[in-house]
Amino acid sequence: MIRFELDDNRILTEDKILFGGAYPILFTCKDQSGRLYYCVCCQNNEDGRRWLISETTAGSILRLLRNEVTSRELLLESLHWSVISNEQGVKMDNDPHIWEEDSRYLPKKDSFLEPDEGEFDEEIRYYTGFTSPQKIAEYSFNENKIDFIVRITIDMNYKGFNTEYEYIPDSNDLWVA
Repeated sequence: MIRFELDDNRILTEDKILFGGAYPILFTCKDQSGRLYYCVCCQNNEDGRRWLISETTAGSILRLLRNEVTSRELLLESLHWSVISNEQGVKMDNDPHIWEEDSRYLPKKDSFLEPDEGEFDEEIRYYTGFTSPQKIAEYSFNENKIDFIVRITIDMNYKGFNTEYEYIPDSNDLWVA
C-alpha cells in the first residue's frame, strides 16, 4: 500500500491502481477528506523512485480512461507535487523544473492511455460512482401539496460541466440518467 505525506499535512493513501507491475505506475490516492489525486511513477532507477501527484476529480480520471485527455494534461491541470523515495528516505521535491514544458519527468504530450476495448470498464464503473468533496445545494418545491427536494451536486474541481442526473418531472417523479 502506497502512502504519501505531503508538505501541507495531507496524507494520501493508495485508492485504485490503473496500471502497474511489481509496483503501481498509474494510480489514484485519496486524502483524509476524500479528495482524489492522480499519481504517476515517472522514475524507478538507482537514484530512487519518483512520483508526480496532482489533485484531480473522478470526472477528470474518467476523461483519462476514455482517452479524452492525456496523462500529462491531467497532471498539469491542478495543484501538483513531486515525491522522491531513495536511500535517504522519502521527501517532497519542490523543484519547479519538474513541471516545465521540457521536463524529463512529465509524460510525453501525446501520452494517451489508448486502452484496449473494455480494458478500463471496471475502473470506469468505479469512478462513475466515486464520491468526492462537492458543493451541495438543495431546493425545496411545493407542488400540488407534495414537497420535492431536488439535490444538485457540483464537483468543485471538475473542469467542465457534465450532469450525471437531471430531474424530469413526470407522473412518477423519476430521477433519470
